[in-house]
Amino acid sequence: MISLIRRWLKAGVLEAGVVTPSEMGTPQGGSISVLLSNIYLHYVLDLWFERVAKPRLRGEAYLVRYIDDFVVCFQHRDDALRFQDALGKRLGKFGLTLEPAKTKLVEFGRFAQQQAGKHGRKRPETIYFLGFTLYCTRNRKGNFKVGMRTEKSRLRRSLMSLQEKMRQMLTTAKKRG
Repeated sequence: MISLIRRWLKAGVLEAGVVTPSEMGTPQGGSISVLLSNIYLHYVLDLWFERVAKPRLRGEAYLVRYIDDFVVCFQHRDDALRFQDALGKRLGKFGLTLEPAKTKLVEFGRFAQQQAGKHGRKRPETIYFLGFTLYCTRNRKGNFKVGMRTEKSRLRRSLMSLQEKMRQMLTTAKKRG
């Protein structure tokens, strides 16, 4: 497996029909980047969270990760603050950092509406994760539930792409027929 990964990393990048050798790192968007990220973060983040961080917390906590994007949920705010500090130190040991623009502490859950009112907001904050906006809402019985909607810009891009493909298919069909 290691031999295969080495060859994959040395293969270079194909752009406009020209192969450019890779000096270091992995090509952005390449499938090897996804594989290596998942392997690395499994040990750096996932196992550390389950075996070291989670047992030291007062309440419940959950980690949801997809490649290098993740959300961590906590029952208690003080657990979240302590974890955020510990996470920065943990990632630093491996040459990684959190992206400040994507890192924030959000009150979310059953009591988020009450907390938002205390802070002078009409509604709880939302979370953007993997192209979706997650928000606090209620079901028909009035119980808390997580609402989810597709991010508008991503939906618009997908619809434009689909529209372009349909135009190409129509043009191809007219040429044939």
